[in-house]
Order: sequence, then C-alpha cells, then structure tokens
Amino acid sequence: MRRSTDRSPALVVGGSRGIGYAVAEELASAGVALGVISYAREGNERAVASLAGFGPPVFGRSADVRHPVEFKNAVDELANELGGLRALVYSAGVHDRMEDLDDYDDALWERIVAVNLTGAFYAVRHAMPYLRRGAGSIVIIGSVASRRGFARAHGYVAAKHGLVGLTRSLAQELGPDEINVNLVCPGFVETDMTRDKAALRRWHEQNSPLGRGVEAAEVAKTVAFLLKDDVSAVTGQVIGVCGGTSW
Repeated sequence: MRRSTDRSPALVVGGSRGIGYAVAEELASAGVALGVISYAREGNERAVASLAGFGPPVFGRSADVRHPVEFKNAVDELANELGGLRALVYSAGVHDRMEDLDDYDDALWERIVAVNLTGAFYAVRHAMPYLRRGAGSIVIIGSVASRRGFARAHGYVAAKHGLVGLTRSLAQELGPDEINVNLVCPGFVETDMTRDKAALRRWHEQNSPLGRGVEAAEVAKTVAFLLKDDVSAVTGQVIGVCGGTSW
C-alpha cells in the first residue's frame, strides 16, 4: 500500500526551462507543491515566479549539478521548505555541440557526461533520505539517444545510454521501498538546447510517422502520469515519447 498522495511535493531538477519547465508547469497546474533547481539564478527566479501563479507553494534554488555539496545543499533546503519530497524529476541536460571524434575534446566529454548522467545519480542520492520516508516516484529524462547512436554526439549518446542502466538498477534497489523509477525518452523537442540542431530536427521529422517533433507539454503529461500513485507498478521502464520514431 503506497503511503503518499499524487499532490505531495515534487522536486524538478532543470525545471527553469525546456522540458523541465513544462513538467513543473504540468505539476503545478495539478496542485503539486514544487521545488525547482536549475543552474542559472535569474532563470530559476523567473520560473518560480511564473509557476507560483498556479497556486501551490513553489520554491527555487540555483545550483550546479556537477558540484555534489552545492547540489545536496539545494536539495536539502528545498525538501525542508516543502516538508518532504514524494517525487523527483531529473531533467537537467546539455548538448553543447556536435564534433568529429578527432575534435571531441576532454572538457566537452566531461561536461556532457557530468550533467546528463552523473547529475542524475547525485539527484537520486541526495533525494533518497526524503523519498524513503514514504512511497514515491522518480522520473529521469532521457532521449531517443538513450537507445540508438548519432554520429558526432558521442558524449551525449553515451550519457543518455547510461541513464537506461541507472534507471533499471535504481528500480531494482528501490522497489522494496515502494519507490518506482522510470526513464522518459523524448524525440526532438524544440527548446533552447536544441534550437540550433537543424540536422537532428530533420532526422526526427523524416523518421517519425507523425512527421514532426515532440512538444514539451506532451513529454510533461507522460511524466505526470508516471508520478501518479495508481501507476506505481510501472518501474524500471524506458518509455519513448518520440512520435513513433524508430529507435
């Protein structure tokens, strides 16, 4: 028997823009109290102010997911302000640029893997003391790149593939605590991160039966569904929100 409610507090990491903001907006509109963490302070403040218009409490912190102590402090502060956590959504991600292997420098690899993969591990580890106090849900945002390769996107593809293994191992370990863990993998979504990725946009349009990319709101509705108490048996799954794109 799950001991929480659909409207218990949720933490959205990377919640100030793109898919993360769409998720936060979907949850806030359903009455969920929110904590929002993102890298840029000004962007975080704007997001919190906008989300507060839906009514439920919204708190924000600026933190770099690559710095474990700074990140943990932000999670702890928000969890205390919210009176606990029932849900965690990890949507932080970067995809700086496409590079041939010969030009793929160490700094690019390390930044992309740190934000897209290692940060998700830190987020779960930091949130666990709060999630274990009652049944809860974790959703990590992956990509179609979690299941297939793309030339010249080596760090991004490797990190997103890594999220599959992380999700499945977490689901195995946290199941006895009544915590379900799933990975949502969008197709091409028009965001600040992808706006200059014309080749990826064309690939998705050509390979999707819908002939288009995916709206951030479509991803957000899938995430909100997975956070509901009555779908708690769905765990360890890799769920594509990609318009039927072959992956």
